[in-house]
Amino acid sequence: MFRLDAPFDKRNVLDWHQDGAYYEQTYPSFNAAVCWIPVTNNSYKNGTVKYVPKFPNPFIKVKFKNRGNLYSKQLKCSISKVENKLIKNVLAPFGDIGIFHMNLKHKSGKNISKKFRLTIGCRFHDTSKNFNVGKEMYYFNKSKNYYLNKN
Repeated sequence: MFRLDAPFDKRNVLDWHQDGAYYEQTYPSFNAAVCWIPVTNNSYKNGTVKYVPKFPNPFIKVKFKNRGNLYSKQLKCSISKVENKLIKNVLAPFGDIGIFHMNLKHKSGKNISKKFRLTIGCRFHDTSKNFNVGKEMYYFNKSKNYYLNKN
């Protein structure tokens, strides 16, 4: 995945979520990880990722919300008052790599700089154990709407 976060973009800022909600191939154990690589220097100003450092975060089943074709599709999760006090920012320069658990609660910050924030992300699933083929988000139906494959 290659992500571009434009300055002052309000449509595609991701709210609190867990990647496990989108990629349930290893549910319920979630023996998977997310690799996050900044291509630009990430700071408070360009809206770097915010996260709750408590581990392990329990997996929370949430409902899918579609706000239209011009918005990022999201499966939001909530954070508690205690978690809200623990929030950290990923202040990572170009070349750093972050590896996170699929159930880490995180969100995009708002890019208030004049430059794009660029990141690369990939996900790794341990297929040697429980692997649920088809338990991921797809966009392939004829109506061009996102849907979750729960077969």
